[in-house]
Amino acid sequence: MTDITHIEAFLACPTPDLWLENALCNQTIMLIDHANCEKKAASTALNLIYRYTDNF
Repeated sequence: MTDITHIEAFLACPTPDLWLENALCNQTIMLIDHANCEKKAASTALNLIYRYTDNF
């Protein structure tokens, strides 16, 4: 088993077991959602770079 005590110490509250079970049963949906969040973050970063070109 993997020691995740450092992760648990970082979190503000424990992750419910039901959430973990659902996440593991729906890994494809979780990965697609994460990819969409990453795309949005990248888009925002590029937007900020072009908006504030004088600051770089």
